[in-house]
Amino acid sequence: MTGISKIFYEISNGKTCRDLHHAHIKSCRTHFYNLLWTLLPGGFKLYVPLLVIPPLLKGKQLTWKYLQKHIWEYINISLKTYIQAVAALGSVCLLYKIFGKLHFYTVMAIPGMISALVAPKMIHSHLRLQSITFFNMMLEVLIKKSNISMIQFLKNSRVFGTAMFMIMSGIIMNILQKSSINQFWLISPTKVKSLIHEISDLNSNFEKKLIDNRKFCSHEEPCFNYIKDGIFKYTIAGLILEVSKSIISRFPLLLQEPLKFCVKILKGLSFRLPLFLASYVGIFRMTSCILSNFKKGDQPEFSKIAGNISGIAFYIYPKYQIFTLAFTKSIEMSWNYSFDLMNKNNCVYRCMKSINDLPILWMMRFIALGVMYHTALFYPHLSPAFNHKAFNFCSNNAVKTMKSSLISWMLATVN
Repeated sequence: MTGISKIFYEISNGKTCRDLHHAHIKSCRTHFYNLLWTLLPGGFKLYVPLLVIPPLLKGKQLTWKYLQKHIWEYINISLKTYIQAVAALGSVCLLYKIFGKLHFYTVMAIPGMISALVAPKMIHSHLRLQSITFFNMMLEVLIKKSNISMIQFLKNSRVFGTAMFMIMSGIIMNILQKSSINQFWLISPTKVKSLIHEISDLNSNFEKKLIDNRKFCSHEEPCFNYIKDGIFKYTIAGLILEVSKSIISRFPLLLQEPLKFCVKILKGLSFRLPLFLASYVGIFRMTSCILSNFKKGDQPEFSKIAGNISGIAFYIYPKYQIFTLAFTKSIEMSWNYSFDLMNKNNCVYRCMKSINDLPILWMMRFIALGVMYHTALFYPHLSPAFNHKAFNFCSNNAVKTMKSSLISWMLATVN
């Protein structure tokens, strides 16, 4: 597939946007109207895990008010993603009309950027979700493509990758514990409560007994229940993610052959993600409890130690997506934490504030969408699986159709 990018202009000579992705529809205008209704389900399918997982993790804290707000936000991001998809595919035809031919970067890269430009204003958390997700996938592509020796070693060494993840995990958990920064990460530490452990001045044996029997951890429930609850919830979350992924990718089969669909779902399930999530939260909570009881009280530093140790779970599920998420989160949180602690009269603070005032998330999404659309079409061997899934869902397989067209043009040229 790499050869397509090299001989693109040769194989696309005389071809039109219709030849590329709407051969069954003569008019670009009719094609655009067709996009308006065929692309509508895409965003809703893509964000099914986002709809299902958070309420499950809420457990007993789930309320009807939260559920209403959550469903509305799901509809909101799905519709805005739909508008982005329509803009991207519609601009392929528009750019062809402007330039009179297909160009290497107007086929998908620039349309991807246009989709970011025309996207309706999103809730900040949704903008962050899109920006970080596509930026992390772009980092994954750069890592796969890189020839730098250290990055090559990182790609090929699970032990080194796990060690790096352990460090980043410790940084993230330490900042989440010590600051008011509230960002998505795999788990959140229970905030430390201040305890009085000095009993030298207590004269009453009754008071001493009260102190001796005090629960030293910051969580409310007994340690065993605390650890068990975390493992159970995150195992369920991992299983739901796996099942959702399997169902969505095989959904057409459900209507045709339900029995075969069920067999495929069961065969396609992987338990490594649930095992990773359960191990990560289990090790973190168990380590925190052991340290708190050993030291007769919880301390903020324990979150960092537990975060470091729990990072060993990455060895079970050494995926680029998890690693790049930890990489960007550790940098972003460290930046925000340093910024919050800095003296406001400091020159460095003013420089950091100027950078913070820039629309960083918007710029990340703008660049990353262009790169990832382009990668999905011309370098699919480098493109993450989720990138293919996202674009195929949201484009109603139009990106897959474009790839098929390019392959057929290349084969026709060779013959």
